[in-house]
Amino acid sequence: MAPRSTSRSISGPDRVVVGVIRGAHGVRGELRVAPDTDNPERFVTGRVLEVDGLGQRKIRSVRGTKGDVILGLEGIDDRDAAEGLRGRDLRVPIDEARRETPGHLWADLVGMSVVTEAGISLGVLSEVLRPGGNDVFVVRTDAGGELLLPAIDSVVLEVDITERRMVVRPQEQT
Repeated sequence: MAPRSTSRSISGPDRVVVGVIRGAHGVRGELRVAPDTDNPERFVTGRVLEVDGLGQRKIRSVRGTKGDVILGLEGIDDRDAAEGLRGRDLRVPIDEARRETPGHLWADLVGMSVVTEAGISLGVLSEVLRPGGNDVFVVRTDAGGELLLPAIDSVVLEVDITERRMVVRPQEQT
């Protein structure tokens, strides 16, 4: 069974990405953020987020618009400052994310070995993409290429966090 989706990637041993700044919103320094989490509690007033290259900032305001989240962060007070953050990741401590999320995080799977039902090694899970409908696991193959696997129950048969192993049935074999 596929694990619960919560965050696409890990950005170090102790942080997990929960959103990406898409640009400025308005003239007061608000940020348009593409959330990268299924947990809406990641973005609440008073919460502290780490902004890539800027450090920790407390959320001063939150509102949503058609998929994006509009955040006001302390210390970012004008459009120029907000626009300068375009493309940067927002992170939370991974231990905090684990406490707030039942099951495990996608970030827990990064670095895990990926094998077929027959035990044939396919490679190592390197990233989780969230293109829309289904999340997609990116596997760096043993041959140096990439294999894309949809994160669905018919493909992901078993996930063993302790053994750091995922058993899959690639779609060509279904």
